[in-house]
Order: sequence, then structure tokens, then C-alpha cells
Amino acid sequence: MDHRFKDLAKTIYFRKAINPLSFLLLAWALFITATRAIRSPNDFAEALWLLDYRFGFIKRGLIGSLISILNQFGFELKNERAIAEFSFIIFFVFCLILMAISWCILKKASWGKDAFLVLAVFLTSPFIVMSAHLVGYFDNIIILTTIGSILLILRGYPWYAGFLTGIAVLIHESVILIGVPLLVLTIYIYIYCP
Repeated sequence: MDHRFKDLAKTIYFRKAINPLSFLLLAWALFITATRAIRSPNDFAEALWLLDYRFGFIKRGLIGSLISILNQFGFELKNERAIAEFSFIIFFVFCLILMAISWCILKKASWGKDAFLVLAVFLTSPFIVMSAHLVGYFDNIIILTTIGSILLILRGYPWYAGFLTGIAVLIHESVILIGVPLLVLTIYIYIYCP
């Protein structure tokens, strides 16, 4: 009996030690995958940040309008460097959110190897490469607002999720194709599959 207890204690100790290590490996995999593709925003992406509502209501004009308002208060944001800095900060936040979701998935799956492998495949996938390569476009903002809306729904605040999605539509209309179906599925699961 004493021998079994020692084996169980060793297994528990090993598992507790391996949990942070597996998470760090996922973080490293995400870092390597993103850094091999990341680049500064190109001219077209920079132009998206400068579109605003000066000449009427246009799609993708919300970000540029906010930048114009901040410029009136003395913040010099309508330049290449500021746009690149904002873009990299948004991508960094995007990666942090992905890692936080990965942590929650691993924890919920009891740090199982299947969950680890699925996350490893996702965090090294072409999706991450594309997201890093398209820094400066609004895709990462749309994905972050969709994740935020899903969390609001799961916390019981569907109206706030709708408001956030409405703002996301003003940032980029592709949220209708990317985010809204996920929100409808989340609402369905939240209501009918508790």
C-alpha cells in the first residue's frame, strides 16, 4: 500500500510540474510562429487607419474618426509610426488573449495531452501566420471583439455583446461573416445546452 501511495505522489508531483512547462511550450510555439511572419503594416493597411467620417458615413471609418478626434486633442497619431505601434499592440493583446484561452482549455481538460496537441496545432497553424502577416489590418480587432462578445454572452450580458458587435461592424463589416455566426451559435448553446 505504501508503494502505491509513493507512485501516486510522484505522478501528482510530475503532473503539477509539467503543467506550467506545457503552457510555456505553447507560448513559445506561438511566439516562434508569429515572429516568422510578422511585419509592419503596408500602405493599404495604414490607409485603413486614416479613413474617417469627414465626408460622410463610410464603412471602416470608425477607427480613423477616433484617431482624428485624438489628433484634435494634441495626440499625433496620423503617421506611419503611430499606426505601426497601435497595430503591434493590438496583435500582442490578440496573442495574450489566445494564450489565456489556451490556459483555460488546458485547465478544463485537466492538462490532457489531447488538449495540448490540439492547441499546439492551432497556435502553430497558418491562421497565426496570417494574423501576424496582416498586422495593421482590422482582422485582429474583429477577432478580439468577437471573443469579447462571446464572453459577454457566456457571462449573461447578451445586450452588451450586441452593442460590442455593433461597434465591430463599424470597424469592419466582415464581422457579419466572421463574428455574428459564432455569436448566434454561442447564444444557442447558452440557451439550449446549459
